[in-house]
Amino acid sequence: MKLIKENLALLAAIAGVIAALTARIANVDEKFVYNAILVSTSVVVLLGIWLRSHFDGSEDLNVLSTFITDNLPPNRSKKFLGLKTEVVVIADKDSAATCENFVLEFQSIKELKVTSFVSDGSDTRLQIDNLRSVLAGAEAVIIVRTEQLEKQTWVYETLDAWASQNSHVPCLVIDRIRIDPQGLPPNLSAIPERYFFIPDDKKSLPWRMLKRANERAFAWRNQASFNRMIALAFLVLVAAVLVTSYFSSSFQQNKYETALRDVNGKIEQQPKENYRTVQEVYMIMVGHTKEDYEDNVTRTKDDKLNLSYWVINNGTYYPLSSTEKEHSHRIWRSDESSIIGCAFAHPNSAVQWNEKMLQPQVVPFNGEATAENSGCHYGPELQRKLPSIVCASFSRSADANNTVGICVFTENKGSNMINDLTIPFLRKRSQEFYESIFPLMSQKKLIPIETEQIGWRTK
Repeated sequence: MKLIKENLALLAAIAGVIAALTARIANVDEKFVYNAILVSTSVVVLLGIWLRSHFDGSEDLNVLSTFITDNLPPNRSKKFLGLKTEVVVIADKDSAATCENFVLEFQSIKELKVTSFVSDGSDTRLQIDNLRSVLAGAEAVIIVRTEQLEKQTWVYETLDAWASQNSHVPCLVIDRIRIDPQGLPPNLSAIPERYFFIPDDKKSLPWRMLKRANERAFAWRNQASFNRMIALAFLVLVAAVLVTSYFSSSFQQNKYETALRDVNGKIEQQPKENYRTVQEVYMIMVGHTKEDYEDNVTRTKDDKLNLSYWVINNGTYYPLSSTEKEHSHRIWRSDESSIIGCAFAHPNSAVQWNEKMLQPQVVPFNGEATAENSGCHYGPELQRKLPSIVCASFSRSADANNTVGICVFTENKGSNMINDLTIPFLRKRSQEFYESIFPLMSQKKLIPIETEQIGWRTK
């Protein structure tokens, strides 16, 4: 748990890298892999919490139960409450007698051990090691503050470092420093000022220690309640994010499937009406596909990047939908050179091109070599020349009219669509596109509309 808490940011980054690599190797959605890693990590952490509560539990404490109920269970066992306690008294050699008095005062009490540490001004390194050894296991500490001890700052620094790691142990100061007659305070260390001061009264010492221990326990009790509140808030936040993400994705998927069912349910409509209905659906889908491409492939936002869905009818390639809103987008005939035409001419392949290439590259999905096709060229447009474009086609039918395509392209001179992730992404989306509208295509119930498109124009 400590490792997770201290390296949370690093572990999150590592999880992101693992998700990206796994998604790339397994050809699955990166978000799905990342969520799977998140859920798995949560399960492992919860299991670790349960095991920790099981092994760290006692008759007076059940960690998991206390976390849930915010309350310590009462003692349920009949046991003798012992007195075994180790008290450490720290002083300078000028106050060695005080240490001896404490030892003599409490030596008659069974199981109470008083250990003194007297700074004698010898080798500092050895004394620091000795002080650390004496403090190990201490359940209460008394510091006899004198002017001579103030000159040995290493004593305070060693004690303060130990107390920071053992904050449950009461540390009390007996002040033996005499104030200057003129009222001017000497040059005192700031460290003892952070501890409670008590009088040199041996009879009241146990009760003062009990009071301080009770105060520390109450402070830890409040801190534990605060930690519990933060932990619960974090768990609720994580659960809310997962649930929101799930229902958001489920809502979009249901909306998409409902729209497709409506399309397939209206198969008796006129073919051009079917085309318009499908077009309305994919005018929404194309925007989501572009967002997914930017999230999973480019991982950057390109305001000049666009994506389009294509169908074929009688040797002409029609843009069913596109994210372009302002630029005129033309249809292409099979006797014209074009990247989308090249993709349709090689079903189940991707065609990639940028302005530095003499000829587009055809990449079949099955990895087989493809003979050069003279028609595979970038087709000129009247208003622009794209710096980079990749198109993919998909079909399971021998009928050329049952092929679909998707293109991703940009007008940004600094962007290049050719990378290792673009083709797998387009292959997956073109297959989904094909499976969705194949019932209409196979029955010749989908005829493209050659007039003005929804939201943008064809030439």
